[in-house]
Amino acid sequence: IIHTDAEAFPYRGTALAMHIVRLLSVLLSGITVLATYLIALEIFPEWKSLALGAAALNAFNPQFLFIGARISNDPAVTAFSALVLLETVRLVKREATRGRLVWLGVTLGLALLSKISALALLPLVAAGLAIRAIQQRSVRCWLKWSALVFSLAVLIAGWAYLRNWLLYRDPLATNVWLATVNLRLPTPSLIELTEEFWGLEISFWAVFGWMNILVHEVIYQSLAAMTRLAALGLLLFVLGQWGRFTHYVSRFTFHASRLTSPARLGLLLLGLWFALVFISLLRFMQIQFGAQGRYLFPAIPAISIFIFLGLSQFVPRRYSGVLAGVIGGALFLLAVVCPFVYIAPAYARPPVIAVEDIPAEAHRLDITFGNQIRLLACQMDKAAVRRGDPLSVTLYWQPLAEKEQNY
Repeated sequence: IIHTDAEAFPYRGTALAMHIVRLLSVLLSGITVLATYLIALEIFPEWKSLALGAAALNAFNPQFLFIGARISNDPAVTAFSALVLLETVRLVKREATRGRLVWLGVTLGLALLSKISALALLPLVAAGLAIRAIQQRSVRCWLKWSALVFSLAVLIAGWAYLRNWLLYRDPLATNVWLATVNLRLPTPSLIELTEEFWGLEISFWAVFGWMNILVHEVIYQSLAAMTRLAALGLLLFVLGQWGRFTHYVSRFTFHASRLTSPARLGLLLLGLWFALVFISLLRFMQIQFGAQGRYLFPAIPAISIFIFLGLSQFVPRRYSGVLAGVIGGALFLLAVVCPFVYIAPAYARPPVIAVEDIPAEAHRLDITFGNQIRLLACQMDKAAVRRGDPLSVTLYWQPLAEKEQNY
């Protein structure tokens, strides 16, 4: 909360170490954006503007930038999940070569090593392998491929789960976690959880700090309108893929043409992955207060592709590049503004002023704590508030001696 000169450039010690690890997070986040572009291009090889639009939605999401530049396991699980999704989509469109299967197993193992939420990847990968085996009409291939992919994943990540079992008698260490968090009792129903969906949605786009720094309400409403329009367009797109609805839907959309079977399978895998992540999050929210958009980021390639695909239904295809530029440009501007307008002011260092500069309207206190600190005055930004209104309080402190403890 309080930043000091110890963090100033040139970085040394802890500050240097933190910046190095943050650069690793940025690198992982860049991999996620690249994977989003490649996944979109894999499904729609002739539609580069869609790939660019989806990548821009991913890259310039202010919350993704915020989470993707800090020290946590979120950038790692997001990046490796994106790579697993990319290889799974490629698997149903290309040959299941040994190199591709090895890379799928390696990225799956790294994802499982990053965060236990990556366990949701297991049914996704299993589905991809099964689809490819059905295409090959070979149970033997399915068994051989599954053995290779999952054995590599176990080899890379299995030791961590074995360690949990040896230490805690729980491979996921959930018993330790449950003993240290505030559980939601009674457990809310799925209907009750819908009341938290707005917080989940806005924190997917822009809620900073520890879920306490909000942007302007107009921004949230604009992003919500874009998301709902995209959902409508995506619905029209899906209906357009059903033969009997194509003619009807084509009156409202510019992209009602039928997809090839591999492209449909790719979109199906994207939908399956989003569903797995969302269902896992709902279960988590039933256990603990966890309506945070960052938990959806492992599925951000699928979400970004679906949003742009939905929005593109309302413009002619030749203008989809313009649409990508408009959406990407708007999000880019928002991403540039957020650190300076919303985040930095919340963590600004308190100004140092002279005693005589304390405003006359401030309430004088002159309370001394241990002959080390004196609270000179306090000031509130309004005289009366109603329930739910914000109230800003400014405290004026004076140090009286050198302090060994950091208060």
